[in-house]
Amino acid sequence: MAMTFGQTVCEGKMPIINPVFSPVFRMPITNTNWNPKSLFTTGTIGYWYDPSDITTLFQDNLGVTPVTASGQTVGRILDKSGNGNHATQATLAQRPTYIVNANGFSYLSFDGVDDNLVIPSLSLVGTEDLFLCFGAQRLSSTNFTALMNFGLGGAGNPYNGFRFGVEGSSVPAYSLRLVSSNASGGGGINGSSPNSFGNAATRVASGTRRTLRINSARIATSGTFVNFSGFASQQNRLGCYYAFANQQFWKGGIYQSIFAAIDPSNDQISSSEDWCNLKTGAY
Repeated sequence: MAMTFGQTVCEGKMPIINPVFSPVFRMPITNTNWNPKSLFTTGTIGYWYDPSDITTLFQDNLGVTPVTASGQTVGRILDKSGNGNHATQATLAQRPTYIVNANGFSYLSFDGVDDNLVIPSLSLVGTEDLFLCFGAQRLSSTNFTALMNFGLGGAGNPYNGFRFGVEGSSVPAYSLRLVSSNASGGGGINGSSPNSFGNAATRVASGTRRTLRINSARIATSGTFVNFSGFASQQNRLGCYYAFANQQFWKGGIYQSIFAAIDPSNDQISSSEDWCNLKTGAY
């Protein structure tokens, strides 16, 4: 049998592997087949909005005219969790814009003035475990900006159920917060300085009732998240906070938005963060 230089004849024998030059096989760190839909396999309450999937975006709130190009406004984004909690905006001037950036990442751009999407009412009783994971970029020096809010609102009940967002007006002291309230008062867990959400940079932010993380790193927290019984049902928003009216508008991009009423495992948190990072290039 003819041999070429460097070729090893292996007839019925295992090949000899050079221990110096041969690469070492390692199991992949993350499961590339994972996606956030797995958080909702048992009928978990929540939603998953994925602007990287253009087939879920529509220019109108009824879902008639699809988004086909960067720069078009978004009046409807479909919920990919399987729960059918599609977010909409009936008012043209208040719709975010679909953008594909120079690196090929897609997001919804919110103007910080009035852009927001309305999330349908959810059957939350206020004592559930919560898990949120966002890929986002903040372009604001406003003290309070909200990524999302679930709450009742209104002049008679000016309490949000809970909101997830960033507070702080002095660079770089922007602090990730998950805030809750009910008729008796409120509380929240806060990312304390010098841990910073940052401004202009893209971040992956996750939160539960007990801890907050930015770009997969747990950050120091303080405060206590309280039950929000009776208040997280009607005035639900993506891109702003609702009390008496819409306020604390997000200025910047939202690349991914995941909410599930679960107590997540460490693997679920890490997988969600990895997914959002894949869609943002945050870290």
